[in-house]
Amino acid sequence: MIESSAIVLAGGRNSRMGYQNKSFLKLGESNFIEIVLEKVKEFNDIIIVTNAPDEYEYLGIKIVKDIFPFTGPLGAIYTGLKYAKYDNSIIFPCDMPFVNHKLLEHIAKIAKGYDGVVPKVDGYYQPLCSAYSKKCIEIFGEGLKNGITKIIDLYPLMNIYYMTRKEIEQYGNYDDMFININTPREYEKHIKEDLNGNRDMYCRKIK
Repeated sequence: MIESSAIVLAGGRNSRMGYQNKSFLKLGESNFIEIVLEKVKEFNDIIIVTNAPDEYEYLGIKIVKDIFPFTGPLGAIYTGLKYAKYDNSIIFPCDMPFVNHKLLEHIAKIAKGYDGVVPKVDGYYQPLCSAYSKKCIEIFGEGLKNGITKIIDLYPLMNIYYMTRKEIEQYGNYDDMFININTPREYEKHIKEDLNGNRDMYCRKIK
């Protein structure tokens, strides 16, 4: 088992998906949240952050509600870190089903010694598929109290290891793995069309 926490973000309003909960969209025979939890099953501490805890009780996973409600991913990450068992936690959203689980395990491995580990390719960050330490709790909390909701605005205050495309692509194609499913059109394109038949490359098989 990996001695790190895995914080799954499942608390968005899903407005771009027509208010349908993205966690329960189907990918094959499983839904997104089940696929995500399968990817992090080797982690010794798993937390789901959501504002609809009743919907996730059947999974038997530790569930927590936002301490700062309606403050987006930053508030959810802050909450997850507060409840995390370990000093370092990987962060993973429920709407990014194609990330290779070995990449998540690699992020957790290199997180020790840094405030955060964040993929950064062509000037773009992936702040929600990343790792943060409990040292960030104070920084994130102060940011939220001051009205900051974009986590990247706080990066100058943190000691962050930025992952390159070359490092990431040891585990799969960057452009495929970091696809977000936010709208019905994206779901139609990337899920129902099965990502050009390559889905199994990025999704650990659900038993």
